[in-house]
Amino acid sequence: MCTVSWVRHLAGYDLFFNRDESRQRLTATPPEICEIRGGRAIRPIDTDAGGTWIWVNSYGLTACLLNNYQAYGSIPTVPVSRGVFLTSFINSRDVEEIRGALWEQSLADYYPFLLLGVDNQSELLAVWDGRELSITSPHTVASPICSSGFAPEEIIPYRQKLYQEMVGKAGEPSAQLLQAFHEQHDANKPAHSVLMSRTDAQTVSMSRVMVKTDTITFQYRPVSESGRLLNSTEVSIDRG
Repeated sequence: MCTVSWVRHLAGYDLFFNRDESRQRLTATPPEICEIRGGRAIRPIDTDAGGTWIWVNSYGLTACLLNNYQAYGSIPTVPVSRGVFLTSFINSRDVEEIRGALWEQSLADYYPFLLLGVDNQSELLAVWDGRELSITSPHTVASPICSSGFAPEEIIPYRQKLYQEMVGKAGEPSAQLLQAFHEQHDANKPAHSVLMSRTDAQTVSMSRVMVKTDTITFQYRPVSESGRLLNSTEVSIDRG
């Protein structure tokens, strides 16, 4: 269960990502700068698998991964970490480079996923269902994107409707409205909320990527077991 949304502005864009995970999963490492094959990026680390679910690089390209719970394809016998797979694109300059690289990949060893890429011009959504890969055409991906392994027929429409009420009806979406959306929690519907909570799972972190003309900042806020957003960590790199 995860939720991602984004808004564009003249200097770049802001992207928010709520990561929902099992309460048994290990605590992730906060974002840090990494250099891979000469490229610079910022990413948190999934302590369980060693990969990541979101990164932004110095080109201003962000990529993030969500589980594709509704897929009905074959299950890999010996699955490979999707978080490590996401890292393999970290030196891409834009979403079109990710598109080209995806078509060259063999995906049979990966569980189904949704891969979102956002650069300064466009977005890309790749869907792997365990059998086939499909990738959207440019400028056809709409915010927000949600995934849920629990009651998806209720939760995904709930969050999409909430987004329209909190962000869409405002006319001009803003980072402030998106932040309020990602902080939304209804005590009467904790599992449906964007900042969600169940006995077995919860939102464990909220990431915000801020891409501007000259700088890129990754803001990371872990969430306590009681559902409270904790103090943020910020890491920045120069753009370009």
